[in-house]
Amino acid sequence: MMIDQRTRKRLFETVANRVIASADELTDLDRAIGDGDHGTNMRRGFEAVLAAADELSAKSLGDSLKGVGTTLVMKVGGASGPLYGTLFLSLGKSLADEVSREQVADAFASAIDAVKARGKSDVGQKTMLDVFCPVLGVLRAGGDDLPGRLKVTAKLAAEKTIPMRAIRGRASFLGEPIATAARSYATQVTEKLLASDQFQELWDAANRRAHDQLVALLTDDAWLTMPPYPYEYQGVAAIENFLRVRGARHDGPLRLVATRANGQPAFGCYFPCPGTEIARAYGLLVLTLAGSKIAEITFFADSGVLPHFGLPRSVPKRRE
Repeated sequence: MMIDQRTRKRLFETVANRVIASADELTDLDRAIGDGDHGTNMRRGFEAVLAAADELSAKSLGDSLKGVGTTLVMKVGGASGPLYGTLFLSLGKSLADEVSREQVADAFASAIDAVKARGKSDVGQKTMLDVFCPVLGVLRAGGDDLPGRLKVTAKLAAEKTIPMRAIRGRASFLGEPIATAARSYATQVTEKLLASDQFQELWDAANRRAHDQLVALLTDDAWLTMPPYPYEYQGVAAIENFLRVRGARHDGPLRLVATRANGQPAFGCYFPCPGTEIARAYGLLVLTLAGSKIAEITFFADSGVLPHFGLPRSVPKRRE
């Protein structure tokens, strides 16, 4: 794959905008360990990257990544600047404009080693390494729907750090209180995931028989029910099998429209109407959360309930 100037600019702008948009969340989480400046620092660094996107993207991929790293080292305060700066500087040393997945994985592995050396830390110490390393494993394996699996792997890996006791950094002084704060934050992250277009991506992946992303969000004893029909499925294996069978029979791209039902994330479900540009209401999907996991999926096969949740009878058809 050739990473040309336009692609480099889009890459830098996308990453920068995502970090900037998450700054308040980062600050809220960091506030639990005292100073609460992580979001502010990261925003400052990536605003500088965003401002220099044209200049950076005009360079080769390697040099532009080094430029991002240098900017972060100079602009981001605390330990984050050197750590994220090291990550990008190392990537810049390994990548040329034309890259393969294997080359990206090798470059990411080298960057992880550089971050380990810079932070004098390793996996299992409640750091970014506990997310980077599982993501590297998925990247090396490759396969279908790789971008979606990388995102879900990163989210789940971050959640798995919640019960860990921090060994490095300011969080190491606090022990259990930071775990409690992180549990609350993980629940907020899951709520945002299930109330956004990202859940549409998970559902689409399930229809393509890539069920692992959605299944990973289920509790071990999760239920799937479809009132008024007497169909009930309990447990990860049973629900995954149902999704596999349903995915093999689906007629087109189901469209989900987010709403709330009894305080829980919910989605109006719309199936495409053949020969038209619309999708008609089919039913309501309600997710019951248990912490940061899905404990129950309830599908009400009655399109008449949708107006009670402010949802229309039809919406524009989604494209494959």
